[in-house]
Amino acid sequence: MRAAPLIVCLWPGLARLWLRGSTSGLLTALAFAALLNSALAASFFRPELVGSVLGRVVWIAVVALWMVGFWRNLRQLPKLLACPPPPQSALDLFPQAQGEYLKGHWFEAESLLAKQLRTSPEDADSRLMLATLYRRTGRTPDARKELRRLERCEAAPKWRFEIEQEKQLLDQRDQREKEEQQNEQEPAESASAASSSTASVAQSSRAA
Repeated sequence: MRAAPLIVCLWPGLARLWLRGSTSGLLTALAFAALLNSALAASFFRPELVGSVLGRVVWIAVVALWMVGFWRNLRQLPKLLACPPPPQSALDLFPQAQGEYLKGHWFEAESLLAKQLRTSPEDADSRLMLATLYRRTGRTPDARKELRRLERCEAAPKWRFEIEQEKQLLDQRDQREKEEQQNEQEPAESASAASSSTASVAQSSRAA
């Protein structure tokens, strides 16, 4: 990791705020700032509290919150860097792609979704629709790949139910294809067995 991204890990919530503009990151950063300011104010303006139980509790809370925030920032940083935020000037092609999808124009919808994801890799709506499009058109491996990419993005928890539902539909499709293959093989095997039996009978007749 580069030094610059690591610096944002030093303040709780700053990684999500700086790299994503996350509201939860902003609230975490403000909460830590308020707690730290309270501890510093108490230390300078009420020095008698420094050695008291209340003073120790406040500073323990500051250290504990910083350690938890630093650990969470380090853990989330790879995901934040893996899915860069969409540029503000990017044209939103999702509504147009959705219209083509609802019309059953798979090629046009796929082209629009792919273009949208090139400029906005973390667009969860577009990535989920692309995975669904791949499933409906029988491209199961591509659908699973898009779902894995979606799971690595920050918006993944919001779409957890839809992701699991798509996985179940893909599993059902794979199961149906296996059953169809087995059903196609059974007549061929039966015909082969019948041919072998007929040949055996014919050989026995000649021998007799």
